[in-house]
Amino acid sequence: MRRAALIVLALTFAFASVAYAETVTVTLKDKDGTKIEGKVIEETDQYIKLQTKWGELKIDKSEIEKIEKGDPIVEEYNKKKAELAEKHFELAMWCKGKGLKEEMKKELESVIALNPDHEGARTELGYIRKDGNWVKKDQPKEEATKPPTSREELIALHRKAIGLLQSGKHKEAIEVYKKILQTNPNDTMALYNVACAYSLMGEKKNAVEFLEKAVENGYNDVDHMKEDTDLDNIRDEDGYKKIIEKLEKAKPPEPPDEGEGK
Repeated sequence: MRRAALIVLALTFAFASVAYAETVTVTLKDKDGTKIEGKVIEETDQYIKLQTKWGELKIDKSEIEKIEKGDPIVEEYNKKKAELAEKHFELAMWCKGKGLKEEMKKELESVIALNPDHEGARTELGYIRKDGNWVKKDQPKEEATKPPTSREELIALHRKAIGLLQSGKHKEAIEVYKKILQTNPNDTMALYNVACAYSLMGEKKNAVEFLEKAVENGYNDVDHMKEDTDLDNIRDEDGYKKIIEKLEKAKPPEPPDEGEGK
């Protein structure tokens, strides 16, 4: 599960300005207070990128509640950002009282840009919480539940799934990955991590099925698969053994020793 995450989350491209080797715990602003632990790979004013147990993960700082054992400058940045969001919200409410509808809307959008989970601004703009996400009150049901289509939505779902896996919420993580697979049925990271989650839950048949799908769609890191403890529950399954055998046969031969034949 860990190395497979690198395949897809590589699309969370970014230009880093700071790099650390320290381990931090990031607490998100979602309703569950999801905590994600990892080593800091990159950090800018906009995001932090971590190497987690399940792969590389990029998190926008507007979605972070706090970072423990991190750079104190980051904490100060988040504090100032939250204060700025509140100033915009106060101005929006002033505009509302003066009947300046367009100006109020602009200020509320500025609040959300700084703090996407600001309840006051979301409410004023006509949003409600649905399944942990903000959706428009008048949004048609089919539109509210449609599969993700943008890269940003997919990245957010991958991030959410990893947070659930770290919290031991395997069933919930599977549901998030299945949303991703509605859009990208060949997503090897989602397929492989679903297999791992099912294995951890003891659902061996489903675990082997998704592991086969991951391999069919290009996952071929047999060495990692053999070491990944998340798959321990299916080591004795015939399907797992066949997958390993297939990948072992497909491995390219190792290059000969340079000194061979001399």
